[in-house]
This record gives sequence, structure tokens and C-alpha cells, in this order.
Amino acid sequence: MTLSPTRGTELTIAQVVLRSYQLAGLMNTGQGTSDPTWTTKLSFGKDMLQSLLASLQNEGIFSRQTIFYYLPLTAPTSPTEGTYIYAFPPTVFDVVGTGMYIDTTNTDVTQATGETPVLQKDRDTWQRMSSKAAQARPILYYCDRTVFPVQVYLWPVPSEAGTIRFQVIQLPTDSADGNATLDLERYWMDFVLWELSSRLAIAHSLPADRVAVLGAQAVSAKVTAKSYSHQHVAGQAHVMNNGTRRRRMR
Repeated sequence: MTLSPTRGTELTIAQVVLRSYQLAGLMNTGQGTSDPTWTTKLSFGKDMLQSLLASLQNEGIFSRQTIFYYLPLTAPTSPTEGTYIYAFPPTVFDVVGTGMYIDTTNTDVTQATGETPVLQKDRDTWQRMSSKAAQARPILYYCDRTVFPVQVYLWPVPSEAGTIRFQVIQLPTDSADGNATLDLERYWMDFVLWELSSRLAIAHSLPADRVAVLGAQAVSAKVTAKSYSHQHVAGQAHVMNNGTRRRRMR
């Protein structure tokens, strides 16, 4: 038995679009990029692929799109005035989990000697804070997704120019470049091919039973891909009884 000398070969975006057309039955396997209508088909396929990738963002928190972001804070200009609203880059569409505050004594924020948690709270919690002008080390934040770029509201107002390390979810890279590869792990490829072929079949008014078969395959492939796309750590379940925690299970 002779093994291939290479591993992890990925399809380019143009190849994904081509195979999806072929999988849907809209192009035969003998047709390729030399087809006179390929430029138009590729353009439409890339647009559908971009929509597909964007729709995955509401499927949960995927490890690949979640990164650390170090947010530099601004020192207050006076005891009563300071900056408590901070915007993220436009590539960030959400902030999750607990942030970690790093004070100004740490010259290397990637290897701080001491960090304190900044807990995520909802809008109503921040709304109920009685003293919005209080200045100290931030302990709470609220992520405002009603604006773009997204912002965080910190409380109390930072009393120094420290840093907070957040866990942010970034948008996937665009699908405009046909020679690039997808911003997804390789095990998503099966889902992408079936789902894109389903959308192409709908756009070309193929029979409902054909669309249904493609869609069913996409749903099945997505379930298995999602099960592996999150962090692989043991979870905890908490049993509640009349609002009181009684038991913890691993």
C-alpha cells in the first residue's frame, strides 16, 4: 500500500462552486471553467457561498472564528469624565464570555502577572447601574450589537489606561477570490458542497424532489460538522430545585 505524500488538500472557492453546480446536476462532470457561461456562474455561486458562510454565524460559537482581542483603554481626562464606550474593528460581530483586565503595571499584556475578570452582563444590568460616573477598575461589560461596529459599555469607567483581553467572534473571510480557500475547517466541506448545490438548484428551478434530496444531505452534514466545531472541553450541568442549586454533574 502506497500512501499519498500530501495531506489536507483543500478545494479553492472556484472549485467549490464548480463541484456544487455539478453536484446539483446543472453542469456535467465534463464541463469545467472553460465553459462560456462559467464567469457568470462563478459570480453567482460566490455570492451564494458568501451568504451561506454568513448564515453559519447564527449556528453557535465556532472555535475557528473566536479569537482574543486586546482592547486598549483610555485614561480619564478628569475625576468625573472618562471613556466607557469602546468600539471594536468592523471584522468583529460579537463579544463572548468573560474579559480579563490587565493594569498598566504590566508592560507585556500577553504575559501579565495579574489579571482580574470583567464579567459580561446584559443591557438591563448596565442600565440599572446607579452611578454611571464611578471610576475604578472595570468589572462588568455589556456588548451593544445594535450598532456597527459593535461596542462594549464598561462599568465602572476605567480609571487608567489599562487593557482588557476579550474573546471576540470575527466574520469569516470573503469568498470573492476564487483562488482562495474557505475560512472553515476541512470537515465543513461536505456541508458546503451540499448546501450550495441546494441553493443553486433552487435558483435554477430544479424539481422539488431534487432540491429536497440536496437539502437533506446538507442538514445531515451540518449536524456532524457542528458537533466538532466547538471547543472540546468537558461541560457542566447544574440541577436546580426551586431556584436553588442542589447538585453539580460533570
